[in-house]
Amino acid sequence: MYKFMLPLFVISLLLSGCGNVKELNELAIILGAAIDLTEKGEIDLTVQFLNPHSTSSSGGGGAGGGGGKFTIVRSAKGLTVADAISKLQEVIPRKIFWGHCNVFIFGKRLARQGILDAVDYIVRAPQTREQALLFISDGDAKECLNVDPPLEKQAGRVLTLLSKQHILLSVSVKDFMEMKLGSTNNTFLPYITKLPPNPTDPPQGTIPYIKGTALLKNGKMVGILDDSLTRGIMWLRNEVKESQVVVQNPLGEKGTITLAPFQATIKLIPLIQDGRWKMIAKASAKGEITENVTNLNVMNPNTVKKVEKAMEKDISTRIRQSFNQLQRKNNTDIVGFAEEFHRKYPKEWNREEKHWDDIFHTLPLDIQIDAHIIGPGLLTIPSD
Repeated sequence: MYKFMLPLFVISLLLSGCGNVKELNELAIILGAAIDLTEKGEIDLTVQFLNPHSTSSSGGGGAGGGGGKFTIVRSAKGLTVADAISKLQEVIPRKIFWGHCNVFIFGKRLARQGILDAVDYIVRAPQTREQALLFISDGDAKECLNVDPPLEKQAGRVLTLLSKQHILLSVSVKDFMEMKLGSTNNTFLPYITKLPPNPTDPPQGTIPYIKGTALLKNGKMVGILDDSLTRGIMWLRNEVKESQVVVQNPLGEKGTITLAPFQATIKLIPLIQDGRWKMIAKASAKGEITENVTNLNVMNPNTVKKVEKAMEKDISTRIRQSFNQLQRKNNTDIVGFAEEFHRKYPKEWNREEKHWDDIFHTLPLDIQIDAHIIGPGLLTIPSD
């Protein structure tokens, strides 16, 4: 019998135990974090963590330390993000846990000085989710956490749901690192701010929302695109999923037609001929009419063709305006033109890589749009 027990005893010594187990009631579960830079150059870290005393029946979400609140907000300052976290841990009795942190928000002052050090800590932290979302705020980032959203329990949830709608650009930790490792040092993050509360609501009864895109070079914010220009960039980046195109009556009369593009795709074709660099953008889109505030009969094939031409012109104009902003004002390639040239012309790229900023600043862009209307969206047919 002993000859059977001895192997079992030896095997039991090789089995791992539960020395690193983390009990839920010993963790401070972070749901969102804001990283600001003070006027003195310190890192001001604000975290929003789950209130363990909250119940499913408690009303509201938002910031605060009350027993009925879903979340609690705490802040600490330090020389670096790691230093601020250690200071924060000194006043939080539970172990800080980042495994459920879905949003990281950088303040405007920090973004202008540079966010790469902060991102470096986020990436190195073993608990951080690579699908956690990154944002830059208009003003102090902590103000976007100190809200009491009407429909959701916490600000991070609001930003996560808004990002999933794909109305504007969204960037995860993984996405940002992939951009950073690309052919250029140009990156971008969604630009957010607080929605002004209704006069009848409390000051904190509002939400953070995405209002545009922050452009970064070497991790420093160099410009901002509004929501309209951001949608043009989404066409170039082949990321259009939810969009509306409003065109004027193609006959020059009063009224507008609203179309919802779907199956929108774009192909970027880089060309180098006789030493001249050029990019061709070929986009195709199918759409359906969602609103017709004209007297046009959109069942008429000739009318449909005119509306399609108007749709093509609108998309082309939107792309052109957005590209001009990137090229002439910010000289920032967040579309991925550099990668396209690098992939197709590796020898030429290796020779001219150091001069890419100069090349991009004067790069011609040929935009070609092919739009088709699939559904007229009619319940009744107007008479001609």
